[in-house]
Amino acid sequence: MSELEWMEREERYKSGVVRTLVIIGTISVLFFGAGFWVLHRQQQATERAEAEAEQAALLAEAARLRAEFAADSTAAAGRLADFRHNYDVEELEGAPIYLVPIPGNKSVQRFIDQVWSDYMRVMDPDVSDEVIRHGFELRYINVMNRAAYNSRGRIVWNGEVRPTAVVLPSMKQRRTELEFEKPSFAQIIRGQESAGVRIIEEEELLEEAVEEAPAISQNTPDAGESEAMEEQPAGSDEQAPPSEPSP
Repeated sequence: MSELEWMEREERYKSGVVRTLVIIGTISVLFFGAGFWVLHRQQQATERAEAEAEQAALLAEAARLRAEFAADSTAAAGRLADFRHNYDVEELEGAPIYLVPIPGNKSVQRFIDQVWSDYMRVMDPDVSDEVIRHGFELRYINVMNRAAYNSRGRIVWNGEVRPTAVVLPSMKQRRTELEFEKPSFAQIIRGQESAGVRIIEEEELLEEAVEEAPAISQNTPDAGESEAMEEQPAGSDEQAPPSEPSP
């Protein structure tokens, strides 16, 4: 084999190796490129699935909260409606006050005890007995303020006149919760009058006595003047002349 042929053969060999390497490199690039593209697509699909799952979770949570809100709101409104229906509660016109009629065959103190417990459970169905009693001391207008807890934890009625109704602050709903409304003193008096008794009767009598006292004192003579009138003789208003001195 001549040197020229040898060089041509070597050149062909080198060209073949280069072509082989180029082909291998191209195939490798295509392979890895396809692999990276597949991985990228998979990553995008995974991220999209995660985003969709997160969005679905947010929508589900929002739906749950809406349903819970609606349920709580409906439950609160239902408790208040049931209380008003069960006790034939009347609302004092123009005032945030409930009047709960007392049946004629019911004991006043037992009825107050029962109504107050149910009234507080309208606000919170899981309220404890301690909170019920504490709420009575804070918020209860009661039946003319003649009711109180005794040492045994029972409500005792101390009034002299049987009332016709239990007087309570009315409730209003704010979103999912119920709140007590605060009546004014004049509205409380109106409610107490509607129930048949007023707690300020004694105060009014005292005020009337104080108002009448000045008039009585003006028409009554002073003690000194009375004594002087008693010491004055009953005869003529003129005084007797003084006696002459003896010679």
